[in-house]
Amino acid sequence: MFDFDQMCALPTWQTALSVGVILQFPFPMSDDATPSAPRPCLVLEVERGGAAPRIVLAPGATHEANARDCYDIVVSSPAEFRAAGLTRAYCFQARRPLSVALGQSRVHVALPVLSPVMGRLTGSAHARMQRLRARLHAEHDIASERRREAAAAAVEVSLKPVPLRLRDDLPAR
Repeated sequence: MFDFDQMCALPTWQTALSVGVILQFPFPMSDDATPSAPRPCLVLEVERGGAAPRIVLAPGATHEANARDCYDIVVSSPAEFRAAGLTRAYCFQARRPLSVALGQSRVHVALPVLSPVMGRLTGSAHARMQRLRARLHAEHDIASERRREAAAAAVEVSLKPVPLRLRDDLPAR
């Protein structure tokens, strides 16, 4: 009578999410009752494994020429920001990414199309995002390897043999 899989299926916009998509999400997140205004955020990662699918977002801010960071993805060309669904130049800040569950009710759905997706990166901004993602992955791998090496060194130190001293004055068994 009821198909449970169909009832639990994610909406179309959630299944079609991919890296480089720009969607509206209230950022910064606040704990109080008044939600933040939704603003453009760039999807850096889509993690579909596990019980709850997640996306990693880079929040957007209006582009200011002076505030450039090595982790910024700037969309400044009119053709690029129109393709991204933006009305002006934006800067996505990957230095402080945000991991969000796909079922998160805070994702802002635009009423006419029932989707928070605004557009997607193209051109040089898309190439910059891919280079930055590679850098973030490399930094993550390096940090993981350092943690693994530190844990192995700690185990090695704790497993050093303690010198055994034999006493001749104990009775034989």
